[in-house]
Amino acid sequence: MVSFEITSATLFVGTGHPGLDGTTHLALATPTDGSAIGFDGSGGFKFVSVSDGTNSYSGVEVNITNAQLLGVSGFELWSQGTAKVNIAPTLERVDWATATNITNDPDDLLADLTIGLAVELQVEGAASLAVGSGSDYNLVASITASKL
Repeated sequence: MVSFEITSATLFVGTGHPGLDGTTHLALATPTDGSAIGFDGSGGFKFVSVSDGTNSYSGVEVNITNAQLLGVSGFELWSQGTAKVNIAPTLERVDWATATNITNDPDDLLADLTIGLAVELQVEGAASLAVGSGSDYNLVASITASKL
């Protein structure tokens, strides 16, 4: 059995980020003055995997609380959402919401997943896109809620 949970994480991929604080080793704030170019995001990750002989079952939840493209003039992109995956070698998947709750995991050894039996892949979220600048946008699109 393997289980881990990252409740709060940040990630920047690009150029112009100031790096880590020399004392705390935490990420410094991403500049908002246009000097950083890339993707900036925050979120969490949960994973539980169990094996029964040669069969392996896994549940994964990824939560993106905020992801955005920075530093590209005339182009704004933002998203947030949750993805859930229930992996099983057969059609008999694990009800991870039940398996990881306090009744079935009283010592709280497993990350608490909210993945039910019916879920194989589920993606929910929102996104926005704007092309242009200032008061002259050529394209504005927003998805306030979506589910796959």
